[in-house]
Amino acid sequence: MVRNVKVKFGIRKGEYGPSARIEFPHPAYIHAILENTSFEEQKKYKFHYFNNILVAKNYTNDLKKFLQEGARKLGIELEFINDVKKWK
Repeated sequence: MVRNVKVKFGIRKGEYGPSARIEFPHPAYIHAILENTSFEEQKKYKFHYFNNILVAKNYTNDLKKFLQEGARKLGIELEFINDVKKWK
C-alpha cells in the first residue's frame, strides 16, 4: 500500500542560482529518503536539512523526480504543494 505524504515546496532565485525548500511533516521522512538515494546524486543538489526542512542549494527540474524516486523505494508517494510565501 502506498502512503501519500504532502510536502511544501518552494523555489527561490538566489544570487548564484535557484534553490529549493521542501518542508516535510516529520524529519524521519528526510532521513529515510536520503538513506535510500545515491550519495553522488545528493551531492549534485547540495542538500542541507534542519528539523523537518530540506534545502537544496542547487535546484534543477530533476529534484522532484529524484525525491519521488527515493520515496517510492520506501512505499511513499510525495505530493508537492507549492509554497508561494517568501522564505529566507
